[in-house]
Formats: sequence, C-alpha cells, structure tokens
Amino acid sequence: MIVSTVNNILGKNDFDTERIKVVFDSKKVTDHHAIIPTVSSLSEDLFDGFEFTSAGKVVKDDGFTKYLKDYKSKKNEDIELPDVKVGDVFEVENKEIKEKFTQPQKHFTEDTLLKAMEVAGNDALEKDAEVERKGLGTPATRAGIIENVIFKGFVERDKKNLIATHKGISLVTIVADSFKSAETTAKWEMELTEIAQGKTSKEEFLKDIEKEIREVVLTYSK
Repeated sequence: MIVSTVNNILGKNDFDTERIKVVFDSKKVTDHHAIIPTVSSLSEDLFDGFEFTSAGKVVKDDGFTKYLKDYKSKKNEDIELPDVKVGDVFEVENKEIKEKFTQPQKHFTEDTLLKAMEVAGNDALEKDAEVERKGLGTPATRAGIIENVIFKGFVERDKKNLIATHKGISLVTIVADSFKSAETTAKWEMELTEIAQGKTSKEEFLKDIEKEIREVVLTYSK
C-alpha cells in the first residue's frame, strides 16, 4: 500500500522502495498523528482556498549589474524565478527521498556556560537599567559556582562537556520555577539596586522573598 500511495503522489517513476519502507514505518508511529502520510488520494473538492507561493525575482534587464556578476558573492544572491505565467503546467523531472536527523542541543562547556551565566536574565531587565551586576554571579564568582555544583554532584565533566547528573536533573525537576529562573535573579538585582538608591528597604525585600517561599512550600504540602 505504501508503494502504491507514493506512486499516486509522485507518478509511475522508479524509486528506492526499500528506502520508502524505512521512512514510512507505521509500526514505529506513536505520537504526532497529524503528520502521518495520508493513504488515500485527496480529492480536489477538499481545496479550501490555500495558495502556495515561492518568493524570488525575475530579471528583465541586467543593466549595469551585468558588469558586477564576477564580483558578487554567490551566497547572498537572491533566488531568480523562471518566467512563468498563470496556467503554465510543469512536470516533475526528478525526485529524491532523503533521510535526515535533527541534532540535539549541544552540551555546555565551561566557556559556553560562563557566557550563558553572564547574559542570563538580561532580557528581563528594564531597558537602560543600571544595576550592580547582570547575569548569574559575577566575573569573579562564576567559575567558582560551576566548580561548586560539580563538587556537590549536580554536574560532571565529560572531556570538555558539562553533563547534568541524575541528582542535578532531579533537583531542577522538583524546585519551583520561580527559584530556578534567571528572570528571578534579574528581578532581585533590580530590587537590590533600588535598595542601594534608597527607594525601598532591605526588610521589605527579604519579606517578599520569605512570603514567596512560604507560598511555594504551602503549594507542595497540599
């Protein structure tokens, strides 16, 4: 059935049937049912006004730019569309089925983690805000923070990569979002700056943190 379906879609042309079976393996389908290829052919009556387009340009006259072609970067050139008209009919000359895999996000190295700590939460800061420091920790303490979480068994080194351990993943899983968020750190930095400027008191700052902790504890105790 798979072969006949592909034939209906692509036409009676030669293709690698074994590769088809690798790509369309219904036995391995679990979720994402919306993207399972439809077995039966679709009727034109189902068309609901969708318009498929391709963006590009059609050059009518090169003008003086014809003298610049040898100097232009091919990577940055716009896509040139063929001169097509309404009603034109085209045939598929060839086709190729490729098998590709998405790449998982790379693990942090010490260098990339230090950079991430430097900018963490900056988006949550008010524009042009003057705070004592931004990010997690300071330039003098960030490396020590990394060594501390490694010492406590939350992270381990694998060559250059820093890998979260089961203990570390478990901690991040159970801790409330508000206390593991870089945005929280940015918010506290803003409030500490206001304390330094005399706009608020440290007692009020600590009282708000205590209140938030109590609310989280009550949530987990229910």
